[in-house]
Amino acid sequence: MSRCQSVARPLARQLQQRSMQQCLAIRSFNTTSSQQNAAASAAPAVEPTPLDLDPDTVLPEFEDALIKAGKMPVGSRRRRVALRSNPNSLPFEQLPYQAFQEARKILAADREQKIAKINEEVGKIARIEAVEDSQFKGGPKMKATRLASLRKYVEELKIKADVNDPIVKKRFEDGLGDMNKPIYRYYAEKKWRSYDQRLITQRISQFHIVPDIIPKLVPTADVQLYFRKAKVAPGEIVDSLVSENPPDSEYSSSTQASASSPSSWSTRTSPTSRTTPSSSGATTSPPTSR
Repeated sequence: MSRCQSVARPLARQLQQRSMQQCLAIRSFNTTSSQQNAAASAAPAVEPTPLDLDPDTVLPEFEDALIKAGKMPVGSRRRRVALRSNPNSLPFEQLPYQAFQEARKILAADREQKIAKINEEVGKIARIEAVEDSQFKGGPKMKATRLASLRKYVEELKIKADVNDPIVKKRFEDGLGDMNKPIYRYYAEKKWRSYDQRLITQRISQFHIVPDIIPKLVPTADVQLYFRKAKVAPGEIVDSLVSENPPDSEYSSSTQASASSPSSWSTRTSPTSRTTPSSSGATTSPPTSR
């Protein structure tokens, strides 16, 4: 054995022992993922409390369970957290702010004036209705015009009486507004015209519905279409296999005139409709758009 081999052999043995120790220290192969191990070792789900099932105080993680139960969360998440942290807080209309309470007094006095004016106009309507058509100055046509004008003015007064009421606005923003009342229909129409109507008008222009198909179309009502319970956004392309069945629709309008107007809804069909065989043997038509 040479001198070099006798010197290098102990060093090689020492390096080999260290490498074996490092291999043993490495984690052995595992058939399960780390995420599964973490999920298995995680604590069980927290049971919801009565506050978690209350639409006014539900937390974001329990919203899906509440919606599946048929209840919609009320208001924003920030509002629900505030109500949850202060269960004994004062009602909104009793907040102890001097400027707020003084402003509410002014609004209440203005509302009383509007209500008195409404009662006065309703009395005028009753007196005009009691007059015979032949005895009314201007005849039946003038009487009908006068009554329509007074009724329209009464509806405007009803809106003006509550348009500045913070309680009414809060109920509408929380989704608790009664659409049988004019003020909530006014707020709903204002919200619809701020975005949805503009979007519909833009799609009508983009798809050249006006003037290629009809000379004029002004949206006056909110119409939602559902194909197979799936909501269709304005301008979305619908496959012919889906649109072969008529859609379900939801219609809402803030005025009675738009409800009876034929221009409040429209359907678009392809001017060059044709059928082509599909892979399943059924016939399909070109995709339609809304």
